[in-house]
Amino acid sequence: MGKMKDYLNKNERVQLLFLKKYIDQAEMIVEEWGERDNLTKEESKGLKMAKTWGLKALNSICKRLNKTASKTFYNSIKSAYINIQDRYAVNMYKKKMKSELDECYEENRDYYALVELLMYYNCRDCTKHCRECEIYKEFEEHCIPEPTGHDNGKCRYYYTDN
Repeated sequence: MGKMKDYLNKNERVQLLFLKKYIDQAEMIVEEWGERDNLTKEESKGLKMAKTWGLKALNSICKRLNKTASKTFYNSIKSAYINIQDRYAVNMYKKKMKSELDECYEENRDYYALVELLMYYNCRDCTKHCRECEIYKEFEEHCIPEPTGHDNGKCRYYYTDN
């Protein structure tokens, strides 16, 4: 196995947030359902094991993250929540978000143009590791989405024109 990345792209961060919320939910079920005698010993044991092993994996992943990525992930935990919706509601939400994002982009066009220039001149075909890059730290701090394309294993903002 090759060297593990020390950062998370957006999808990986969301997946890890789901794991954290799953662990929290398993713990809550054991406590609340257990108080009402609504779990067998075997069910309770299974949920406790899921929590234990989930935490073990989560902690292991978090330990290898660089300081900036770790801070971003832990900040995400504080504000993240899970909401289950049917497809119709999700599609309506996506349309609303697209409209709001388009509006936000228009209002902040100069800011995004600056970010795109920074990314173009600093991140395109970059060979640095994210730990060595001040731009990476600022992009993470301001939740700048990574470009779609290649992941070189060193930085989520790396991309190439090829």
